[in-house]
Amino acid sequence: MGEERETDSFYLGSVHQTGKGSTETWTVSLMLGNTPVMFKIDTGADVTVISEKTFENLQTKRELSEANVVLNSPGGQLNCVGQFRSSIRYKAKQYELTVYVVKGPRVNNLLSGRAAKEMGLVKRIEEVGMAFRDHGILKTEPVKILLKEGAEPYAVNTARQVPLPLLQKVKQELGRMEVSGVIEKVTQATDWCAPMVPVINPIEQVRICVDLKKLNENIKRERFMLPTTDEILAKLTGAKVFTSLDAASGFWQIPLHPESCRLTTFITPFARYCFKRLPFGINIAPEIFQQKMQELLTGLEGVQVYIDDVIVYGASMQEHDTRLKRVVDENGVREDPEKVKAIANLKPQKTCTN
Repeated sequence: MGEERETDSFYLGSVHQTGKGSTETWTVSLMLGNTPVMFKIDTGADVTVISEKTFENLQTKRELSEANVVLNSPGGQLNCVGQFRSSIRYKAKQYELTVYVVKGPRVNNLLSGRAAKEMGLVKRIEEVGMAFRDHGILKTEPVKILLKEGAEPYAVNTARQVPLPLLQKVKQELGRMEVSGVIEKVTQATDWCAPMVPVINPIEQVRICVDLKKLNENIKRERFMLPTTDEILAKLTGAKVFTSLDAASGFWQIPLHPESCRLTTFITPFARYCFKRLPFGINIAPEIFQQKMQELLTGLEGVQVYIDDVIVYGASMQEHDTRLKRVVDENGVREDPEKVKAIANLKPQKTCTN
């Protein structure tokens, strides 16, 4: 018998397309081998992925090797059918990348943040923005998870092995999530229990992901259509000043109904926990968060929302500022004092004269 390989885990943003005819600006055409391929730049993606359809249309046919990885996204674990190494060309320069192939309808090709930085497609800049308090909670009715008729519970009894160097980081992150009210320990028996998958992001922080695939298969969903990029861009016509607001750990700002919390139970090497907030990886999360955010911001002019991204815009600085103040105030969304402390403490620059 061969030695069992340890499974790597990676995280990506949403891989599913939002609509036909998208004019998404964060895209780039790259030469994957001899084939031009359109990629969406995902600075939060740990790896580069393409759809199975894109793979089948490559001019140079390639063999897929087994991908012993777990690919997680906000909508749950992705179906990775394999991987291959390839040269990717941008502006006459070649880059060697491992590319993962994902199966499913309407899947975007995603270029990882690390690859995008290496190619010079994105650059980190110091900018003054609004940073919001982690794990706030929206004033909204708790979400109930409704199961399909005849749903069969699924529970694992053994935690997945966590690499020794990550154990302490995982323990600390679980503790932080518990103190923040995102999760709580479970001591009694539960019908549902999913495995935990720790993911390391590019800045060496641990992200706790839970494989909720079995639960997702049994959830009754209320369809709520997400807006397409074209629909959002059409409403920005004439705008010249913009502010982009991002809800920190957005899904965790939605409370779960107490009757639904135990459905999200997951097992770790230290204990079992369940979510008290809407977890990442559950398939109803994007549409529920979109609906809640639209309800929260209804009636406000110059505001568009796509899941946890809010854009405030105006034709002039005055119009923009007026609209922004209506969205961000002391009684609603507000900045985290700790995250803007460095900006607030900046000393005025002195102008030197000859």
